[in-house]
Amino acid sequence: MMPTVRLKEEHGQLLDKLYGYYRQKGVPVTKQDLMGTLIEEAAKKEGLMRHESESDPDSLEPLFSLLDNAPDWGVTDTSTTVDEFVYGLGNPSQTTEKES
Repeated sequence: MMPTVRLKEEHGQLLDKLYGYYRQKGVPVTKQDLMGTLIEEAAKKEGLMRHESESDPDSLEPLFSLLDNAPDWGVTDTSTTVDEFVYGLGNPSQTTEKES
């Protein structure tokens, strides 16, 4: 059974505007979708629900192990430097050990 929620008139009008906005942009959405998204985002913000981007670090360990033990193909790249620059893990103007 789906719960019924009564909204204040001004909130109903805002929901209608939001619904119309997305429909004009061609986004196939329902008012139910909008309300569900609102509830999910509020629950995530309050820590009642896990964010989709959060992963169990233990489940990623085998992947990191594979990356750490990858064979050297003899190809020089700047992936380490890019990661350092993008994620702020170092000064991009300094060379890494691989590049020296």
